[in-house]
Amino acid sequence: MQTINKKHFSWCAALMLLGVLGCSSRLATSYTFDKQLLAEADGKFKEKSYSDALKKYSEIVKSFPHSQSARLALYRIGFLNVYFDNTQADWTAALKAFKQFQTNYPDDPKINEVNTWIRILIAMDSFASQYGETTSQIQRLKTTTIEKSENVDVLRESYRRCSSEKDSLSSERNALSQKIKELEATILKIEKPQ
Repeated sequence: MQTINKKHFSWCAALMLLGVLGCSSRLATSYTFDKQLLAEADGKFKEKSYSDALKKYSEIVKSFPHSQSARLALYRIGFLNVYFDNTQADWTAALKAFKQFQTNYPDDPKINEVNTWIRILIAMDSFASQYGETTSQIQRLKTTTIEKSENVDVLRESYRRCSSEKDSLSSERNALSQKIKELEATILKIEKPQ
């Protein structure tokens, strides 16, 4: 059996200990509270619990403003406020978040996407302010059209009944005309001298 040199053993033990400590310290720094909150917020987003996700994203931005998690959370606040499935989407809040992202993180890889969202949201806001009354007029016209459509259906049904009644009366008239012709023929036979 080979004997282990005490000096060699102590170096190996020290290296192993450093390795274990190094790994555990890397694990401790790689999963921090802000990352845990980000994971929870992303989970809420996936569960379609959008208001809870927004609260958690906002908490990250407020509590950890200089972290990578805050950067991601701020972007996701903007995105969630324009997300098609979010019934509580708020374009004004999205524009605010995207502008804050643009100011805070101008070198981020997502900056082109953020700039595009800002342009779209500004255009939508401009459209709403210019054509807001037109939009409400269109909505009123749509409602009126639906009401008229219901009236049209009633009128169509009435017309169908009238048309059916007219056809029935035409048949009776034709039958009466035929009877009149038969009666006239009979009268002519009776009046004809023999």
